Amino acid sequence: MESQPGSSRQNLKDINSPRKKRQKTETTLYRTENRPIFYMDETWVNAGHTVSKTYVDTTITSKRKAFMEGLNTGAKNPTSKGRRLIVVHMGNENGFVEGSDDIFKSKNR
Repeated sequence: MESQPGSSRQNLKDINSPRKKRQKTETTLYRTENRPIFYMDETWVNAGHTVSKTYVDTTITSKRKAFMEGLNTGAKNPTSKGRRLIVVHMGNENGFVEGSDDIFKSKNR
């Protein structure tokens, strides 16, 4: 689907184009100067995230026995419910930058 002139999507493309060109030029320059290049990325995970498959201890036969042994009886929340946690980190080919990691709660959702 083609964007309409003046639409938000088209404006975003126009704003990003010069930035992308400048970034590519700077990256090329930094590489020729043997300067380190760092990359930052972010991802998210649902606050109530659970795995779809879990190990089942067949020696636990009741919720009471699990409780008495300090165990739980499985996932409580569906993974798509609740707030999201945003995970951010930065690094390069030598590894992650110490202290650059952050995890915070999203404001929406």
